[in-house]
Amino acid sequence: MALCKKQLFEIHRLKVYITDGMNCIVHAAEKTDVWIDIKKDVIIMEKTEFGGIEELMEHPVFRHFGRICRIPHGSGNERELSDYLKRWAEERGLRCVQDENLNIIIYKPAAHGYEGLPGVILQAHMDMVCEKASDSEHDFEKDPIELYLDDDILSGRGQTSIGADDGIGVSLALAILEDKALKHPPLEVLFTVEEESTFKGIETVDGRLFDGDYLINLDYFVDDQVLVSGCGGIGVKIKLPISYETAEYEMMAYEVKIENLTGGHSGGDIHKARGNANELFWRTLRLYEAELEAELVSIEGGTSRVAIPRETKGVILIDREQTEKLEELTERLQNAFRAEYQVTAPHLNVKIRAMGPYTGRYMYYPSFRKLLKLVYLVPNGIMEMNGALDMRGLVESSINQGVMRSGENFFVLVGEIRYSHISSRNFIIEKIMALSELLEAKVELFAPYPAWNYRRRSDLRQLAVKTYRELFDEKLKPVAVHAGIECGCLLEKLPHLDAISIGANCWYFHSVNECVSVSSVHKVWCFLKQLLENLDREFEEEE
Repeated sequence: MALCKKQLFEIHRLKVYITDGMNCIVHAAEKTDVWIDIKKDVIIMEKTEFGGIEELMEHPVFRHFGRICRIPHGSGNERELSDYLKRWAEERGLRCVQDENLNIIIYKPAAHGYEGLPGVILQAHMDMVCEKASDSEHDFEKDPIELYLDDDILSGRGQTSIGADDGIGVSLALAILEDKALKHPPLEVLFTVEEESTFKGIETVDGRLFDGDYLINLDYFVDDQVLVSGCGGIGVKIKLPISYETAEYEMMAYEVKIENLTGGHSGGDIHKARGNANELFWRTLRLYEAELEAELVSIEGGTSRVAIPRETKGVILIDREQTEKLEELTERLQNAFRAEYQVTAPHLNVKIRAMGPYTGRYMYYPSFRKLLKLVYLVPNGIMEMNGALDMRGLVESSINQGVMRSGENFFVLVGEIRYSHISSRNFIIEKIMALSELLEAKVELFAPYPAWNYRRRSDLRQLAVKTYRELFDEKLKPVAVHAGIECGCLLEKLPHLDAISIGANCWYFHSVNECVSVSSVHKVWCFLKQLLENLDREFEEEE
């Protein structure tokens, strides 16, 4: 296929090249070229250019997405959106169940001629990870998310995450529900809460509320792939007792900040070498402690255990005569880190800001030493690559040091362990337990969710691949990912389900650079409609 003339434009530190094909390959993060191929096909977009956001919001899917973006729905704060979805269904005469945990199930009867077919569960989650730039005043508990359209890309222009994960999935399902001309089997549409934090929604939903045989999850992010397997996960909180002492003489206080890392999804992006601001802060602090005898006053980093930290800051104390050396060390560290992450975080900063003389409290030195040992030895990043599936480059297990805070009596580190096999998960937990025992720290495990294991025989996967090929004359590739997908939890309740996950091209989940391809959303919209219509076909043996 011949490529059209490339068009270059800027989206908040993100360079994007547009050609005329649909596949997307993301090479790196900020200030890095991203290739988006948009295939010429009449089915892709009825309208290829939009005059702005207002015009885009006339599209069946984006109309819903725009409304969702006006309603607060950070993880754990989904009540308003849940109530909105309930009202929306009732106003259209659709049966709706809202359970005690705010999950929503909307039922749509089969279209004429499809009444006797097995039912389909469409599923997406309501909540989003709320990330904003350090200079942003956005309040996710009350402010609507501002969306910006730059050619084919919808984003927050580096100010906030936009909740395409999984607002686009919710919007696709709502568009399906309101389409009166669509041919489809009985539909059960499940919108869950707290997917990004505790998996509480999918864990607590009553399996007896469903009769469907097929599950189409709408939480994936590559339009020419069909997801067939995902990892399990569990949260881990480590609490280290700490104490403080008061300075015996006046010292100089400095704020130290690690910033401008790319961040991203703690599972799907863990292999992309984007750097963890928390980990880099400890490397910085260790050098300050060794060369300047610096003391630690406070530390805070990261915003979510499922997001790779972009920024970490803390306050240190040094002797006044060490100021010049502090500046030299800081410049050395910044140069070293930029060299390590020259592709994925070329604008990484290590900054210091003088706060003036200080005579208050700082961390008791034995506590400080224990803390350094803890954060240095707790694993972070990839633990093992997958050797069980024939998929090159798939991560088997990992851990993300997502959030850390120093408090009055404890230092708290919160992370997310992801795994394909329970044995590897247990191995990581045992490592953390052993280390914590040595340092007299306490460990809490929470919010577990199971892995979604590959199913060799899948009629739904077979039909999806054939439908995609017929529509686009392209191959739909089955893949597994190192990310938690709610399919695993629902399959524990309903093991008979035949499940897949699909979705539009989206990038930089769980970060301020989150963005989505407009044409890709429309492509998936067309694909989903046709897939539902094709469920009246006879299934054949898989090739």
